[in-house]
Amino acid sequence: MENQLAKIIRPGGVEQIRLVNEPLRPPAENEITIKIEASGVAFADVLMREGLYPGVPRKMLTPGYDLVGRVERKGKSVEDFNVGDRVIALSQTDGNAHFINTATTLVCPCPESIPAPVAVALILNYVTAYQMLHRLARIKPNETVLIHGLAGGVGSALMQLALHADAQVYGTLSQRKWDSLDCMLTGNERLTKIDYQSEPFEAAIKRHCADGVDVVFDAVGGQHLKRSYQTLIPFGRVISYGFSTAIHNGRRNWLKAGNGILKGLFSAVDLIATSKTVSGYGIWVAAHAHPDWFQQDMQAVLDLYEAGIINPLISKTLPLAEIQQAHRLMESSQVPGKIVLMNEH
Repeated sequence: MENQLAKIIRPGGVEQIRLVNEPLRPPAENEITIKIEASGVAFADVLMREGLYPGVPRKMLTPGYDLVGRVERKGKSVEDFNVGDRVIALSQTDGNAHFINTATTLVCPCPESIPAPVAVALILNYVTAYQMLHRLARIKPNETVLIHGLAGGVGSALMQLALHADAQVYGTLSQRKWDSLDCMLTGNERLTKIDYQSEPFEAAIKRHCADGVDVVFDAVGGQHLKRSYQTLIPFGRVISYGFSTAIHNGRRNWLKAGNGILKGLFSAVDLIATSKTVSGYGIWVAAHAHPDWFQQDMQAVLDLYEAGIINPLISKTLPLAEIQQAHRLMESSQVPGKIVLMNEH
């Protein structure tokens, strides 16, 4: 059996991603082969392409963190899934392809009623948001939350889940993206949008919450993370889950990437004096440390979607052959929500 897949030949721009055909090996004893319907494109994939993502090869790598498809074959020891089952999977790599061999630890059943692009969005974006809210921040009703990148894939997921948890939500985004969130909301008095291009977000938070906010979710990193930290009340917590400053105009930005590290963002004195908490989150580490959490939280997210409580924002669906364009859109930050690659078999 042959597999068509995207390959990052070497670190660099989108021209380094190419479609190739390779033989597909049979699944190992504990693996299933999934025939992929759709897979996602995330900012993590852009970092992988630029050689900035830790723990993965820097060349000859197939990106693709999340996918939905059907079990095509299974190994001898696999009992939880059968050929023909529709499934979703967290893969970190190898998802932007027609087929994938993967162990079943991070694979879940997918209801037939969920459209493929929506299913893909629920995996990486919504499980990330759900775990940061409930496993790390342990959000409580009426707490105040600041979400940076409100129109992004994870940002919009955080918004919906935080509102469902009865939090008071403040979110930064450019004003041209405000309308993109209307399809996800029916009007909510607990949401305040902040146009970060017209005023510093710190000033807006000061105007709305004189003492600061309880929780901040920051995927920007660098000195921006320290600014987020400064908006917290005592015993507040900031969750760092990305480093978008590492990419500027589609290419690596070593100056910005290293700026926060070299200057030192926080000191022990700062943390003790303010009684604030800074936590990092990565779904791949979390899923392997607590695979039971992933299974539970993935099911919780699926249930919320089927109950009509959450509604992922899908900005663009493209064929796998247009993966270079998908990366251009992702690194430009010009499109809200999730970018999904579709396969035609």
